[in-house]
Amino acid sequence: MQYENLYFSKQVILEYINNLTSNKIIQNIEYNEIFKSIREFNNIINLIDESFYSIEELFTHLLKFKIKGRHVFDLKIYLDMKSNNISKIITANEDDFKIFDDIEIINPFQ
Repeated sequence: MQYENLYFSKQVILEYINNLTSNKIIQNIEYNEIFKSIREFNNIINLIDESFYSIEELFTHLLKFKIKGRHVFDLKIYLDMKSNNISKIITANEDDFKIFDDIEIINPFQ
């Protein structure tokens, strides 16, 4: 079953791998287990195109939102969403996306 309105990006996959392999959540998880779960996600959730915005658009948004440090990765997710006409994000990291006032943030744990 493919969900038409659920999307993820390669950036989200990398953050998922980072969280699982940093030993904060699960100790000693094998890459094969991680890859299996990502493949399962890929069967039901759409992978978005990440190439619709230019470097100049990236620069414009960096200045507009005064993005610094690790928040550049949140900006990338935001720009991927905007370039794919996605207006809602499901995340437990609400604070990371509050700066972007034109998207709806859904915390699955609330």
